[in-house]
Amino acid sequence: CLMLVASYTANLASDLIISKSQGTISGIDDIKSGKIPFNRIGVRVGTASEDYYLREEIEIIIH
Repeated sequence: CLMLVASYTANLASDLIISKSQGTISGIDDIKSGKIPFNRIGVRVGTASEDYYLREEIEIIIH
């Protein structure tokens, strides 16, 4: 009985977390089209991606 309750609780928690999660990126077109906001994208310092963001004057927050 305890295993049944534990399994149910774990599945319920998993379902709730998945339903709240944001969509995934399927490609660069998702970013270009605005489906994924620029502030949700991470780039590595010193890469072509960083150069693109700087060239397009997109705000970069360094962590």
